[in-house]
Amino acid sequence: MEDVFVLLTLPFEEALVERLKAVSPRLKVNLHPTSSGEDIPEELLADVEVLYTLNALPEPESVPELRWIQFHSASRPCRRSTEG
Repeated sequence: MEDVFVLLTLPFEEALVERLKAVSPRLKVNLHPTSSGEDIPEELLADVEVLYTLNALPEPESVPELRWIQFHSASRPCRRSTEG
């Protein structure tokens, strides 16, 4: 089975990040606290499959492997259209 790259953009404590990593050896969790998708380094975006964020959304073309965005809040207004 392949690794699953997860990016957290909220300032979680290291203990919580370690608990997430302990869920499965397949999870490769990176913590990069930011409120802007523009502030996320390209090298983190290239492989990310799961993005956990409040509102830091990178441009769709910068996250070719992205499969899932989990927002920290219960609901979010639509911000972008994928139609083009």
